[in-house]
Amino acid sequence: MKRLLLIEDDEVDRETICRLVDGRYELVETATGAEGLAALEGPRFDCVLVDFRLPDYEGLDLLPALAERELAAIMLTGHGNEAIAVEAMKRGVQDYLVKGQLTWEMLERAIDNAIEKVALTSTIRRQQKQLQLHAEQLERRNEELQQFAYSVSHDLQEPLRSIGGFASLLTSDYQQSLDDRGRDFLQIINHCAGQLQQMIDDLLEYSRIQTEAKRFRPIDVNGVLVDVKNNLFKRISENKAVITSDPLPTLEADPSQMRQLFQNLIGNAIKFRREERPQVHVSAEPWENGWLFSVSDNGIGIEPRFLARVFEVFRRLHTRAEFDGTGIGLSVCRRVVERHQGKIWVESTPGKGSVFYFTLPNDQSLEELVAD
Repeated sequence: MKRLLLIEDDEVDRETICRLVDGRYELVETATGAEGLAALEGPRFDCVLVDFRLPDYEGLDLLPALAERELAAIMLTGHGNEAIAVEAMKRGVQDYLVKGQLTWEMLERAIDNAIEKVALTSTIRRQQKQLQLHAEQLERRNEELQQFAYSVSHDLQEPLRSIGGFASLLTSDYQQSLDDRGRDFLQIINHCAGQLQQMIDDLLEYSRIQTEAKRFRPIDVNGVLVDVKNNLFKRISENKAVITSDPLPTLEADPSQMRQLFQNLIGNAIKFRREERPQVHVSAEPWENGWLFSVSDNGIGIEPRFLARVFEVFRRLHTRAEFDGTGIGLSVCRRVVERHQGKIWVESTPGKGSVFYFTLPNDQSLEELVAD
């Protein structure tokens, strides 16, 4: 049986509510706010009916104690008043009833709804706390992984430089003393050292997206694209690539990371080319509260089964003999876009080309989205 607490100073109104309840609930009656608060220290109630005006309290002043205990609350008043009803709802009551108009059906419906609302609110609050806890744990783990990646990458630099240095000495001073097999081994050492150095450099670049992030500021993406084409000038020239674009917007972003994002996407479009001249087009259009960008190419395309995996760290779809690189470039793109509160995905047709889409909000909070 549900337990109700009635805080009502008028004896006639108490008797009226008792008759309506008629034993359907376990009803505890109190006549003052102080008595009501004392009753709350005992066994838990499912719902509290509290009069708007009491001898020692305003009914509204009792609401914080009820909210703290996550109790359903219904405000009772002798006359309807919209302003009072609105204020009571703001302070956490689930319903507002006029005593002179009460019927059993009305009271029962109000009590059941109030209990259900509080139960639902409590469930949502607990889930939100759990989600917040999980988010904080994930953030801590992410920070730890970033620091680990940075530390490992940094610590590997010195021994790798030693390996490369000694391999260079062997090549310059002792190559003639080696037979063909020895020179092949030396070449393999140099090649592997170079690959490992590239992986370390890319891993450091990946970790720096958070560790060395810059404050967001307004940037003209057209200017970013000019910088990227200048940076890729040699590759563009060697491949006779054509890079075109529509007018691009100005938005709040990390300038260096925007260059990194477009350079990786355009660089990949040129790298994964077919026999014909690479053609890359960059465009943007309004999208919800920001912009939808696309970088399209006429390259080799991506098999459908790989579309969901291309953004994984060190994910390579081809051998190094076919295409160089470590497979971290698109992972960097995803991290950059996510740091800017956007999303990135790809659509592709094997043998015809790919289109990489990403969204970037137009208005970013300069106070929140800054480097730690």
